[in-house]
Parts: sequence; C-alpha cells; structure tokens
Amino acid sequence: FLVTVLLVLLVLLVFLVLVFLVLAVLILLVAFPPFQLDVGDAKFGDPLFGIATIALAAVLLVQGTKNLGNSLTPFPKPRADNVLKTEGAYAVVRHPMYSGLIFGCFGTALATGDPTRTLFTMALAALLNAKAGKEETYLEAMHGADVYGAYAKEVPRLIPRIDGMKTLLDDFGKNFETQAKDD
Repeated sequence: FLVTVLLVLLVLLVFLVLVFLVLAVLILLVAFPPFQLDVGDAKFGDPLFGIATIALAAVLLVQGTKNLGNSLTPFPKPRADNVLKTEGAYAVVRHPMYSGLIFGCFGTALATGDPTRTLFTMALAALLNAKAGKEETYLEAMHGADVYGAYAKEVPRLIPRIDGMKTLLDDFGKNFETQAKDD
C-alpha cells in the first residue's frame, strides 16, 4: 500500500513539474519566438495598444498577488487555510495572475506585430484556462458549491469586463498614491 501511495505521489509531482515546464516554455516562446509566421503584407498588431495591454497585465499581476497574500501557491490545490478572495483584482476576474500572464504575452504580440507570439499566447491561454478549471474544482469543494458558484456566476474566469477593469485601475491608482505619500 505504501509503495502505491508513493508511486501516485511521484506521478503527481512529475505531472506538476511538467505543467510548470510547459508554462515556462510557452512564456519563453512568446518572448523569444524560434520562427516567424509569414502573413504577407497583412498588418498585425499595434505598438500603442500592445503597450497598454502589457500595462493592464502588470496591474492584474501586481494586484492579484497583493490581494491573494499568503494564500499564494503555485499549485492548483489551494492551501488548507485558504480564504476565498472576492475583492480587489478578484472582484474583476477569478484568476487575475493567469489573466496578467495572458494579457502580457498578448500585449507583447501586439506591440511587436508578431502573429507567432499570438500563436504561443493562445497555447498558454488554453493551458492556464485548464489549470484554472482544475483549481476551481478544489475551490468549490473547499468553499461550497453555493458560495463559489455564486462568485463564479458574477465574476469572469480570465477575461475581465470593462467596468471591472475601471474599478481595478482606480484601486491601483489609489494604492499607488497612498504608497507615494507614505514614502
């Protein structure tokens, strides 16, 4: 029995390491694409819109990390002492750090006008969406289908609504001003 349990744990650990490696490779492929897709004379992207999207990604990543606090873990299964976060970045999108990674990579594709980067970003988005789905099964079990289900109905998984982003940017600006006054 003990050997079976250890074998299952080893397989799980190998799977988690592979997922993290694939995520890291996809992010590196967006940063340093190994090839370029030829789209002829077609224009792809806009540097200004790309930079704005990267800035949005930074806000999602910073606020998401700050709002999650000590509940932050790289694993899909939340910590045992997890408290459901529904404010700040988590009132805008259920997985703001995943959204930040996706928006950052997509912004890079737009800023450089590179459809290859978009292709890798789409693969990253698919993987993060699957990981988010797995996390949500754990969160629903931990916090109850009624509580987590109500939250999931109100807040999108990865793509924030415009009104939510306005609130998040306002909060980010207020936190930035408060921090500047404290310094």
